[in-house]
Amino acid sequence: LLRGKRKELHARIAAVLEAQFPDIVETQPELLARHLTEAGLVGPAIGYWRQAGTRARRRSADVEAARHFRRALALVESLPSTGERDERELDLCIELGGALVATSGYGVDECRDLFARARALCDRLGDATPKLFPVLYGHWVYEHVNGRLTNSIGLAEQFLNQAECASDRALEMIGHRLVGFTLLARGRADLALPHLRCALAAYDPTQDTPLGYVYGQNPKVGALMGAGMALGHLGFPDEAARTVRQGMDEARMLAHSNTLAWALFHASLFHLLQRDPVAAEGLADELIAIAREQDALFWATRGHAILSCAR
Repeated sequence: LLRGKRKELHARIAAVLEAQFPDIVETQPELLARHLTEAGLVGPAIGYWRQAGTRARRRSADVEAARHFRRALALVESLPSTGERDERELDLCIELGGALVATSGYGVDECRDLFARARALCDRLGDATPKLFPVLYGHWVYEHVNGRLTNSIGLAEQFLNQAECASDRALEMIGHRLVGFTLLARGRADLALPHLRCALAAYDPTQDTPLGYVYGQNPKVGALMGAGMALGHLGFPDEAARTVRQGMDEARMLAHSNTLAWALFHASLFHLLQRDPVAAEGLADELIAIAREQDALFWATRGHAILSCAR
């Protein structure tokens, strides 16, 4: 068919799907997005690609989600330069970053470039302060995982300071966890533990569970694992083991594979450091199985590293 005729047919199919098949639109938004893209209806197509990506993330299908968010970002590039366009791009950068963290890992260059672009968009928009926090988190995690702890502690403290200025309980909780984890990596378990306990005290299960999709993993699980590691380093093995076990219990109750993978890695590392290679091996095996199921190379490599050390 001629291109004009094809576009017309795709537009008609999209219109019929929206009008007569709401169930398909709800469960397969990527189908509608594809027809809208082929029809040249860029604005609606971006919305449905984003919806498809968000829906995939809720199912922990992060590889699929990343694919949908990339399609949306490619379409955004064709829009004229306006504040609305920048805001849409910023939202998609943040969401794609979350999906990449869960699949490719926290330290890949694509994440660095994505969050650098998001930071530039925040600066351009000016009034996008609430969206600055997940962008700061993306910067923090990239620097932290790549071992640049001087940079990561500065970003963690900036996150916490700005959250305190905003008087936002949930963001302050995230900030305390970031500062706590960075101090732990710098060998200051004594300074890390109070921050991690502040994060645990601030957690609200009725409001904060969805934050796991924005900040990589469930905040309570993150703080529990960090506190357990800190207690172990400080010489309280029994309390440390109870805290790590509580973190694993919390992670298993959530339907979020990245939180579970994150918890399994840190719990297996904890048991390795506590000279319990049998427990470490069992958790590493479980981590590798989840990584294979989710096609998450980042977690697979870490699972194999722990498994090798345990053996």
